[in-house]
Amino acid sequence: MVARISPERATGMLLILLLISLIVTSSVGPEVDTRRSEFSASLVEIPDNQERYWTSIGFGLLSDLLTISLAGLLYLVLRPHGRSLALVGSFSLLAGAVTLLGFHMSRFGLTYLAEAYIGATGPRADTIESMARAFARAGDFGAFSALTLIALGLLSFGAVFIRSKALPRYLGGLAVVSGLLLPFFWLSSAVDGIWIVGLVGFAGTLLWQLLLGSWLLLKGPLQPEATGR
Repeated sequence: MVARISPERATGMLLILLLISLIVTSSVGPEVDTRRSEFSASLVEIPDNQERYWTSIGFGLLSDLLTISLAGLLYLVLRPHGRSLALVGSFSLLAGAVTLLGFHMSRFGLTYLAEAYIGATGPRADTIESMARAFARAGDFGAFSALTLIALGLLSFGAVFIRSKALPRYLGGLAVVSGLLLPFFWLSSAVDGIWIVGLVGFAGTLLWQLLLGSWLLLKGPLQPEATGR
């Protein structure tokens, strides 16, 4: 007879798996920086690091699918402790994951443009570079939009933890702080060095996943509160 895994422990396992997948995604692939004056250097790096780039895309797609599943599980786990906030958080997380799915799919097109650029010369090379830059910028817009939606989800989940008497409030505080810092990635193209603030938010999100995932795995089924909010 197969033992039934509680939604809490399933959520914990998914959080840890997502954490690992996100770390691989962000650390393996070469960066495509549309702000570089010589964007062609970024295009050349893609074919030169093809295995790393494809690995990053693959784990990125895996992260998106895990996040979609996580959105539903987090709603099930947190619904007894704050129905409305849990619904907003889960919907925001789901919308962010779907947006990121589109972003990672767009990287396939950028890969083909980068390969075409290698053998191109003259006006054709300039055209491919312009197309690739526009493609990459559209992808960046999608990624930043997704991070904003995920930040809204973190703020909503954080509020659930802070308001609940049955959940660790420090996890709520960490989620709120991370959610406030993530959108600073939007300003990275306008303000030098501001991306560090967004990076701190991203690191805080990873830490939140680790702590929450570990806590849910150890705690198991949660006792519902007397009244839902």
